[in-house]
Amino acid sequence: DDAFAEARGFAKAQVETRVEHPVTWMEKHFIDPITNSLMRFRPHQKRILRRALMLNADGHSRYSMVIWSEPKKSGKTTVAAAVGAYVANCMFC
Repeated sequence: DDAFAEARGFAKAQVETRVEHPVTWMEKHFIDPITNSLMRFRPHQKRILRRALMLNADGHSRYSMVIWSEPKKSGKTTVAAAVGAYVANCMFC
């Protein structure tokens, strides 16, 4: 709603259409601590993250919980850290 947008200094249109998608932001700004280079998601991770980080019409997260399951050593913790960095830096800016 407009109150959500105004409380964060956004026009309603800005809440509904982000300037930069979270996956794009994470690949530009998050350093993978294992490789010490910018984060690069695999195609299936991008698909999951794009869906998981969708906003509904009022600018809130569409999902209150996302369960991520992959084999050991597949980067789950690093993905979670990248999402946390995005939320801390961008979600309510």
